[in-house]
Amino acid sequence: MPRLYNTPGVYVEEISTSLPVIHPAETAIPAFIGRTEFNNRVENPENVIKAIKISSFIEYEHYFGNASSEHLIFSISVVDTQTETLKRKFDLNVDEKSVSGAYMYYAVQLFFGNGGGSCYIVSSGDYSEPFNDSYGQTCLDVVAKIDEITIIVFTDKHVDKSETSSGYKYLNDLALFQCTRLKDRIAIFNSWVNSSKPLDDLMIMRNDVSAENLKYGCVYYPWVQSELKYEYDEHKIYLKHLLNNNPGNYEGQSLGDIKGSELYNIIKDELDKCTIDLPPAAAIAGIMTKI
Repeated sequence: MPRLYNTPGVYVEEISTSLPVIHPAETAIPAFIGRTEFNNRVENPENVIKAIKISSFIEYEHYFGNASSEHLIFSISVVDTQTETLKRKFDLNVDEKSVSGAYMYYAVQLFFGNGGGSCYIVSSGDYSEPFNDSYGQTCLDVVAKIDEITIIVFTDKHVDKSETSSGYKYLNDLALFQCTRLKDRIAIFNSWVNSSKPLDDLMIMRNDVSAENLKYGCVYYPWVQSELKYEYDEHKIYLKHLLNNNPGNYEGQSLGDIKGSELYNIIKDELDKCTIDLPPAAAIAGIMTKI
């Protein structure tokens, strides 16, 4: 930036023509481990677990596809009473306990939405495969070979999750051991058990991590109430319909079957109000990249 001269005179100003010695670089680059619709459909036809670096959510969708359809959590009933006029009662129930647990798609959105830059996606497989210790260990082995990675995040519910365990003890310990051994990264864990008793939930999380290597890990609780909407396949959400206490015309039809109707628009408006609660680690990783 040129100097400002306030009085007349002769001045000598040295201008450097050399390139800067220190260049700005990203210092926090996470690796997200979990399931995706496609295991890198562009560059990975052999379906081998590998880490792919991306810098935008558009890139994520290009390589890994969309979210897992959460159609199973929705139940829709329509009760019509037809006399001189039509009286309609509409009920939409959301069973949040039946969410698939494939959160990678949403986690990456949280990451970029909270300031995230570049990151690595390590897909353990598609949504037909459970996320377990074997897949998780293979993903961690891939992550260990990449020096640029500084944060490890597991995005998906473990197949062994229960009301008293996240199922992640083995993988949590493996991640912490890797961080300790390499000394160039940390692990951000989610608390996967969320109930009305926070102290009990956190005690479960504490029991899901051994006492060693704790300085290289952190856990965040509770989950965040996001503004992201559930992704779902309209042709897999089926309607229950009664007309004057008898099965109506919409009984057994899918939401996709009635597209363009007034009832379709009503249901879509209600579905769009349903937002998904998400584990917070990906959002925290996004914030860390700005520090």
